[in-house]
Amino acid sequence: MSAAHGTSNGQTPTIPGYELDRLLGVGGMGKVYLARQQTLKRLVCVKVLSIPEGEDADLCRARFNREAELLASVSHPHILSVFEFGTTADANLPFLVTEYIEGGDLRKQMSPGKAMPIERVRGLLAQIAEALEFLHARGIIHRDLKPENVLLPTDLLCKVGDFGLAVVQGSAGSLTRSGRGLGRSGTSLPSSNTG
Repeated sequence: MSAAHGTSNGQTPTIPGYELDRLLGVGGMGKVYLARQQTLKRLVCVKVLSIPEGEDADLCRARFNREAELLASVSHPHILSVFEFGTTADANLPFLVTEYIEGGDLRKQMSPGKAMPIERVRGLLAQIAEALEFLHARGIIHRDLKPENVLLPTDLLCKVGDFGLAVVQGSAGSLTRSGRGLGRSGTSLPSSNTG
């Protein structure tokens, strides 16, 4: 990888303690890999910062670091858990390790023209509301809530993930690019954990 731009040129990053299995997806702030944590022998997701050409590398790093700090600062049954944060051994790019949610995301459960059972919808919405209420009570605004960022460990349980655009109240805008709206451009991360 190029340390300056975070481009991989098809190479898998080197992260001590983790065996990266495959790329799960690419989003606005990084690439997400399915990995095995070697010490505990468990599957996890590893999100590695990608710095698009023409972007300010320091600002990208600051946003990525903020996501890690926000995720690590909260613990809630309906919010994705973070396990570790560090930098890659090969390109010194920040990475974030989160739990792996095998069930995928809410978008994959949605079918055009076919409604979900109302009780399931109510149950999922209640859990999402609990997560948002918990965040808001701590001054954290998610700013990118969408079906792709609601992960489903089971059919009836969900967790909110992807804090790449989240801010703490009072600091909104300090790391948001000028002239850009909220929400992520580019390819959405895949359902099985985007972290």
